[in-house]
Amino acid sequence: MATSAINYGTCAGCRNIILNREFLECALCKMKYDINCANISQSRFNSFYALDTDRKRSWKCPECCSKQPKVGNTNSPIQPGARRDLVEIGDFGNTGDPGNLGLHSENVTLRKRDLAKSISLVDCSSDETGNGGDYITETKLRSILQQELAGALQSTIRQLVTAELKNMSGEIKELRESLTFFNKQYEDLKLALDERNALVDNLKRDNDKLNLVVGDLTHRLHLVEQNMRDSNIEINGIPEHRHENLCNVVEQLVKTVDAQVSAQEIIHVTRVSKLSKDSNRPRAVIVKLRTPRQRDAILASVSTFNKKNNKDKLSTQHLGLAGTAAPVFVSEHLSPTNKALHAATRIKAKECKYKFTWVRNGRIFVRKDEFSEALLIRNMDSVASIK
Repeated sequence: MATSAINYGTCAGCRNIILNREFLECALCKMKYDINCANISQSRFNSFYALDTDRKRSWKCPECCSKQPKVGNTNSPIQPGARRDLVEIGDFGNTGDPGNLGLHSENVTLRKRDLAKSISLVDCSSDETGNGGDYITETKLRSILQQELAGALQSTIRQLVTAELKNMSGEIKELRESLTFFNKQYEDLKLALDERNALVDNLKRDNDKLNLVVGDLTHRLHLVEQNMRDSNIEINGIPEHRHENLCNVVEQLVKTVDAQVSAQEIIHVTRVSKLSKDSNRPRAVIVKLRTPRQRDAILASVSTFNKKNNKDKLSTQHLGLAGTAAPVFVSEHLSPTNKALHAATRIKAKECKYKFTWVRNGRIFVRKDEFSEALLIRNMDSVASIK
């Protein structure tokens, strides 16, 4: 029964399978070489490496020892010489048959020629390999593969980059169109906004002018309203009755204060609605006279009467009205604006301890004491200036 050969790996030099222990393993690259590719004789291997394990493990292959790359189809620069030795001794794979070169002859092309010509071909195999003969070395094959891979990679990259650039070009075109559209929209919006701003500015100027006009007209209206009341007096504190005769009440008031006003000079007497409906005070009585002089005469007479009768000032009892006596106040008839201004002035004057607040000819005055100047109150700003 035949014993099966043990496979120790592949020779890195000749690429043949190693079937015996006559090989060396590089300590650096861990590649295996048979002794022929390693340029080591049988006797030297047996005496120098086979018996010394440390020396065998520290062996380095020619590729690792060489600083320049190989250009042949083997890793050993001495392989052709070893082949010549084999040819010279006529030993091809341990047989005498030239057709069977053994395990190390796969890279040798055999033709029917004599031994001398074969030796000549073996001697020049390195030159033929280097000059582009029938042999393709590992380095050349590697270079060809690198070139092919580089070309294929460049072509693939070029195609990918071209496709991506095409897509990017389309996207950039769409983006440019979008930006152009938005830019146009922005310009239109900006133009419309500028027009609106100009319109708003014009409206503001017109509004300021109109405010001035309205303020002036309001002031004039207040003057007109007050002038329409120049001949009127306002009486507060007269109780209301269902069948009252206000003309008789006014005539009795004129007689009581001894005013030089006849009944014919009283044009109209009426009550006006209250500013606050929740107030329990009776509605004021408005008396319209012929001239402001008659109004001033009644007011002066009432003031004189109250000064003379300091403890018994004008009241409902003096006017002959039934019921509990209640004070009666006679003053100028003010417009609603002046009434509000007069009320605010009295409150502010009381807070600032002003002694005198009065109305004359529709104008409001205040005085802090007998020795101070009278202050004319024109509006709410004048009220705020009271200190």
